[in-house]
Amino acid sequence: MKKYIVFMMVLCIGCKTQFGIINTVVSESGQSIVSHNADGLTITVEPFTDDTWFRIAENSQVIDKANMVRLPKLFFFLLLIENKTETPVMIKDIVLRYDTTTTAALTTEALKLSLSSPAYEWIKVDELTVPRRLLYFNGTIQKINFAHDTIPCTLPFVPAGDSHINIIAFTWIPVNVRKFTIAVTAITPDSKKIVECNFIRNEYRTRGKHFLQ
Repeated sequence: MKKYIVFMMVLCIGCKTQFGIINTVVSESGQSIVSHNADGLTITVEPFTDDTWFRIAENSQVIDKANMVRLPKLFFFLLLIENKTETPVMIKDIVLRYDTTTTAALTTEALKLSLSSPAYEWIKVDELTVPRRLLYFNGTIQKINFAHDTIPCTLPFVPAGDSHINIIAFTWIPVNVRKFTIAVTAITPDSKKIVECNFIRNEYRTRGKHFLQ
């Protein structure tokens, strides 16, 4: 217990955004997640916060929480894919769009390269990027217990009636970009669905007049 409290204190002090800069990513309505349904396929997207990392850290297969030092400066998102249809669904693309730019999610190898610093050795990238099947879901993405409610799943599709979780990351977008979209393209045996989740990004200083948004 004492070791866990020390870990939390170090992480909170060392990993919070420095120099009085606050970063937030929320939905257009100000919510912490965005959820959309397209003909029985529900996509829920949660931008990573410190709390998201803490929750996932409870699963030691993904994160070595005893050695957490610094949070990565990348855009991480937690995707919940609920296939409530009667056919399998294949996720073809997951991209981030802003203005006229479209950026693909980082591959596992690209993410390893971005997190090659010893400061990120606590992240087990291979395990982090493997899709996971939900064994139990109470309807709230923030209450998913990664250690007990999910198992790795390498199927190239989401079976009918299943719910899967993907953790994806993108490179940092320009500071002047405020609105962006996570777009998920899903293929079924007889249709193509594109689900778009819109977000607003804020970055501002808690002191000083410059860059206050």
